[in-house]
Parts: sequence; C-alpha cells; structure tokens
Amino acid sequence: MTVKIAVIWDSGTGTPHAFAQVVAGGAASAGTRMRLRPVAGPPPDRVTGGSARKKNS
Repeated sequence: MTVKIAVIWDSGTGTPHAFAQVVAGGAASAGTRMRLRPVAGPPPDRVTGGSARKKNS
C-alpha cells in the first residue's frame, strides 16, 4: 500500500514553502507519494483588508 500525503502551503515570504519542501523530502525518502500545493486564493491583504500585515510589522 502506498501512502499519499499532500502538503498544502501558503507563503508571502517563502519560509512556509521551504518547510513544505523539507517535509515532502523526508516523506518521499520513506517511500511516500508526495504533492506540494500552494493555497489558491486571494492574498491575505484582500481577505483582511491589510490588517494582518500591519499587526505583524
């Protein structure tokens, strides 16, 4: 039986994508079928009206 894992990530800076690649590499080396997928949708500013970045800045 083949294990399948999807790593779904969202990144404005690239760091979550890098973590997703590390997870996928580890799982793939154990014989797991992997898929990396970015989140499809509007950027966070369009959802929050920009308040998320202002709080974290």
